Amino acid sequence: MRVAILDDEQIFVDSLYKLLWKEMNFELFTYTDPNKLLEDYSLGKRFDIIFCDVIMEPFNGIEVGKKIRTYDSTCFIIYLTSDLSSAPKGYEVNAFRYLIKPIDEKSLSDTLESIRKEIHNKKKRLLRIDASFGSMILNTADILYIEANNKDTAVYTDDDSITVRKNLTDFEEELSGQHFCRIHRSILVNLERISQYDSSHITLDNGNTLSLSRRRYKDFESAFNAFISGE
Repeated sequence: MRVAILDDEQIFVDSLYKLLWKEMNFELFTYTDPNKLLEDYSLGKRFDIIFCDVIMEPFNGIEVGKKIRTYDSTCFIIYLTSDLSSAPKGYEVNAFRYLIKPIDEKSLSDTLESIRKEIHNKKKRLLRIDASFGSMILNTADILYIEANNKDTAVYTDDDSITVRKNLTDFEEELSGQHFCRIHRSILVNLERISQYDSSHITLDNGNTLSLSRRRYKDFESAFNAFISGE
């Protein structure tokens, strides 16, 4: 992974570099000037993780984070600070975590492990769709439901529907453990996208209504209750 360290005090840059150097799968880049990091971003350089000091000149860390987000919505931004009073502002840039200076090895190790788990979970939520026009990679959170129609199956997302030659049972097995539930012999629904339901119908968060089989109602309700309780 490509990791950037931004702090206007070289002593903190060097200290964190030494701790991260032990991670052999990291490619490390260091900055003491926020303008230089932003310039590199404008030229197309990207990082998986950015460790960013909060108090800097001419831009503070929150301002730097906002500018980075105009280029990159997925990198992990970790703020370095001796004062957590700015922590609420981190939500404005979807900061992953705050670390208190001086950075201790245990806090850093825990943060890196959390990032690895987050990346692993994101990979698990990707689904490959092989359609007639080629292969697509979808985030399962974007799937509303999947419906079988004879030999074809349609995958419905917020923006489109993709028809593939694959049976619904194969999709059900592939999505096992990802909050999908068979609510009808021909429909597999994303539990995350349900806004309400009754004994015969399910309404999705985009307003679409799907039929709920009477035979599958109890299994669906059990699965949905487990989902909302975090089980």
